[in-house]
Amino acid sequence: MKGTEERGMVLGSTEDISLTLDDNAMSLQSMAASRFVAPFIETVQQWEKKLSLVGEVIDVWVVVQRKWQYLEGIFLSGDIRQQLPNEARKFEAIDKTFRVRPVGVLLTCVRRYCGGFCH
Repeated sequence: MKGTEERGMVLGSTEDISLTLDDNAMSLQSMAASRFVAPFIETVQQWEKKLSLVGEVIDVWVVVQRKWQYLEGIFLSGDIRQQLPNEARKFEAIDKTFRVRPVGVLLTCVRRYCGGFCH
């Protein structure tokens, strides 16, 4: 929240999620190295790809969010709004969409790639 206006949801610390993803990725690597994995190798490889993709999405999301918060501080200040009115209006229009969708987009991605295991 900035001032009196709700600015939307912000993804907090991802450290726990990253640690869990890394632990599970290492478990999958151990499974893949097993001599008994042959009947399950395709499933193990699919899960390795899914976990990797989820980790990448979260990492990129954190970068985008950090940059967005930086731009938000610039374009919401009165001085910049007066100096760059067209850019400020463009930012406001995009900002409305960005504030509504981020967490939903992230959850949809995670659910899509993790199947029924993510709730």
